[in-house]
Amino acid sequence: MATEVSYNGDGNDKTFDITFPFLLDTHVKVQVGGQTKSTPADYSISGTEVTFVTAPVSGTANVRLYRDTPFTALHDYSAGSSIKSNALNENQTQALYAIEEAKLVTVTAGGITTGSKNDITVNSNSDWVINSSTITNGMIADEAINSAKIENSSILNTDIADDTIRDGKIATNTIALDKLARVGTSGQILTSNGTGAAPSYQTTVNVPVGSVIWYAGATAPAGYLKANGDAIANGSGTTQSITADFSALYAIVGANLPDLRGEFVRGFDDGKGTDSGRAIRSTQAEAYKEHNHPSDISVAHDVDDPGHAHDMTVRGPSDSESTAIAGGKSDHSLTSSQPSHSETTGIDIDIAATVDVNNSGSTETRPRNVALLACIKY
Repeated sequence: MATEVSYNGDGNDKTFDITFPFLLDTHVKVQVGGQTKSTPADYSISGTEVTFVTAPVSGTANVRLYRDTPFTALHDYSAGSSIKSNALNENQTQALYAIEEAKLVTVTAGGITTGSKNDITVNSNSDWVINSSTITNGMIADEAINSAKIENSSILNTDIADDTIRDGKIATNTIALDKLARVGTSGQILTSNGTGAAPSYQTTVNVPVGSVIWYAGATAPAGYLKANGDAIANGSGTTQSITADFSALYAIVGANLPDLRGEFVRGFDDGKGTDSGRAIRSTQAEAYKEHNHPSDISVAHDVDDPGHAHDMTVRGPSDSESTAIAGGKSDHSLTSSQPSHSETTGIDIDIAATVDVNNSGSTETRPRNVALLACIKY
């Protein structure tokens, strides 16, 4: 006798028929997409119909109605009480339903039929597996499952959801050193027996299109173009022997790459006021800040000449003449003398000084620098 029925959800139908017999509504279980639903939050049962609050989504056999009869007797008997046939029949039916659901029927000597038994799958006489989603979190009491209840190697890495084991979930001194992986000399992750494969690392970095780097090589690395002013296409094209879709870079720089060859880069002012009036990627000619060249040249030549004299005396020979005069002799002495000459003159001195400033240096103003290749991400 069938103990379950499946339907295809279509996103519209909310009501589905229960096609198997059952004793109580609580013995009918409902699943959608493998997830067990609850009543009355998700569905209700009236007679032999299940009505969902929200129509199940479309899917193949994703709506499952099945019977889950408990082994606990519906009716108890005590000494001296009356026994009614109805109670006996229901207990008998309950036992039959429970056995039928588990299919605990020996079909071969010493054997149990294998296959799905609703919430249990029988693989062999000694291998019974509880189906997925049969036991929910609400069915497990706090701290009911401890290490004594878990067999070795029964919980695999695939059974643990990401970020479910945190610091608060790990007791002190529960992780021994031999449980930690070790790193080998070649970078591989080693297990406790010293074997293991090289781990994988993230080798790519998400660099935004339009980013500029300084590269020590003479050719641009993969994913970059030389920032040399070349034209690029607004879409697929070939630049610097590279064929690619340059539309993302075109949206940033326009039809031509910035030409950074031989240039110093200055940070965009962006409203600060230090270098105002500039557009992004605009060029700027060289300039020198206005300044003076002071020259302290003094000529000291003090002249204090109130005048001076030029004296000259001219003297001739002395003349003596004797003349006879009656009655006696007379001597005439003739002295010819040039009178003296004096001259006083002032002196003016004019000094003209010419200062020559000779230039020196190179053809440009620059600091110490290193030449690197400017490249832009496309």
